[in-house]
Amino acid sequence: MTQLEPELYAQSFASCYGSTIGGHVRHNLDHFLCLQAGLHSGIVDYDARDRDEFLETNPEYAASKMQELKELTEMKKEGMITAEEFEKMKKRIID
Repeated sequence: MTQLEPELYAQSFASCYGSTIGGHVRHNLDHFLCLQAGLHSGIVDYDARDRDEFLETNPEYAASKMQELKELTEMKKEGMITAEEFEKMKKRIID
């Protein structure tokens, strides 16, 4: 993803009904984060998800956010941080 030029990443394609690669990345990341938060809280509300529009236009930013979340998830899985610490740290990454 970081090899894509920002113009191509944010370009709309007729074959994708006018949407962009970046739009799909943001949409999927939004849904993943919403589901993950819902699993913790017991409520999943996709209509209330955050929509970080900068993810749609900047592939390096999107890749860095995904890498941070991956590393954070691995830390939780390995028992290096608690679920509560994970949620606090995740919020800092996505805000």
